[in-house]
Amino acid sequence: MSFDAAQKAAELCKEIGPGLKICVLGGTSFRGADSEGLTQQVAKQLSKDFPSAVLVTGGLAGVQETFAKNCCNPAKVVNLVPQGDKCAFEGVGRTLFAGNDMAQRKAVFAALGDVYITVEGGPGVAEEARMAFSRGAAVVPLIRTGSASAGMFDFPAGALEKPAFASQEHWALLSEDCSVASTAGAVVALVAGFLTSKRMRARSAPISGTIVDRQEKARMDRLALTLSQRTALPWLAPYLEKFGPVIDNGSKVLSIVGPYIYSFYGGLFKAYKALPHDAAMGIWGVGKCFFGGRYVAFFTASEAFKSAGGHQALASLQDLQLDVDAVLDANARQEEALGHPTSASEKVALVLRTVDPNRVSIALSSIWSGYMGIVMALKYKFAGTVALAHSIGDNLRPLAAKTIGPSLLAVTPPEYRQWITPSINVSCKVIAMAVAWKLQQIISSVHSGIAGGLLMSRSFLKVGMPFLKSQGLIDPSWLPQDSMLEEVLGWGLAASGIYFQLVKGGSPPLLLLPVTLPISFTETWLQWSVTWMGKD
Repeated sequence: MSFDAAQKAAELCKEIGPGLKICVLGGTSFRGADSEGLTQQVAKQLSKDFPSAVLVTGGLAGVQETFAKNCCNPAKVVNLVPQGDKCAFEGVGRTLFAGNDMAQRKAVFAALGDVYITVEGGPGVAEEARMAFSRGAAVVPLIRTGSASAGMFDFPAGALEKPAFASQEHWALLSEDCSVASTAGAVVALVAGFLTSKRMRARSAPISGTIVDRQEKARMDRLALTLSQRTALPWLAPYLEKFGPVIDNGSKVLSIVGPYIYSFYGGLFKAYKALPHDAAMGIWGVGKCFFGGRYVAFFTASEAFKSAGGHQALASLQDLQLDVDAVLDANARQEEALGHPTSASEKVALVLRTVDPNRVSIALSSIWSGYMGIVMALKYKFAGTVALAHSIGDNLRPLAAKTIGPSLLAVTPPEYRQWITPSINVSCKVIAMAVAWKLQQIISSVHSGIAGGLLMSRSFLKVGMPFLKSQGLIDPSWLPQDSMLEEVLGWGLAASGIYFQLVKGGSPPLLLLPVTLPISFTETWLQWSVTWMGKD
């Protein structure tokens, strides 16, 4: 029967009791001049600042013995040793058995802790750090002590890079030639940052997962431990590696154009939000008056945004923006340190280390809920259009099958004929959607032209009236709502918008392409979702 390190670690956690579990890794002797003093100081400050934390060692001499003997409360020290072995420093803390040999004890040790602090060390320390890091535990290497903690013996490279919960200042103190007290204080600050991050994730996560969720998490934890002890890659890894050049090239293109695109649309949104309310509404009226028919689903979705759960989706997008900014900042610092652009695999690793998976999962769930709310609102709004598209598509399919089906069968090899029916189906849907929504666009061009023209006139009069009055061009007591100016101007703009859309085609000028291109993609996607989502 195989040994389940994750299960054994869970059993020991119940026996040890609740609390943050801080594990220490290090060699059986000290090599650096100040490594012993640093270990003593870290043990004193951690046990003092985190009195409820459980401090775990492997029961070995050297670093772990020094750490255990300098803890303020020896009762919070737990020493894990293989079955039948003894702790090298009996009398300090509790000794618990974990596994039948040293290999099993290492696996349990790596599966038990929340935070792992490493001091110096050799291949054994590097191995345990790899196992702990691979399952997502926080590893805090005292880089200044050298050896494994400085990256030797195949120490996990990702553990040497600043995690999301750490500040740049504190992380730098792990490797700088500064006082022992400064580095020890940085370790305490890093553990505090990890604990805060862990609590935030716990608050953002669901109160309790399903039985299946818990079983899957336990399975993934066991798999992470198993993979960390193997030298062979999983069966899928060689195939994924073949896509490396494609991913690298795509990543290079994205790394070049991505920041510019992000900055452009981010700046555009900030500029729009910075406008006075009436000016922003006036610009919205311009778009609706002259392009409301072409982008009927987009404008309707935007107006249904608030009532369909849009505020929650917007808040989720802002949460994702925090992760995007954090990744961009971390990538810039990493490229500066390396002196060259990071590869695709390095970028993927950076994203996985930087972003909060629980926050991303919850944000995407909220965005999807908001999106589905918008789709349902549009389905209700355009029920006639959807019904017309379905009617056209259902009646067009038999005709298409009879007219072009035999020809397609004649020219298509037998092994590909299973694609004929789905292809005809999709083609009929595309044609039906185009016809139905073209008719809807004609109707909406009139409606949006009127609504947008009146919105433009009222908004721009509110913006321009104070200026005209201050220049003495208009009587200060005159109010636009007391005259026909709003209506005359609004209906004139409405007529211009309707004429532009129905007679001139309503195509936006090329100058607006950076703005209208994503809107066009969104419009097409919304039309397809509203028309065919949920339809067999």
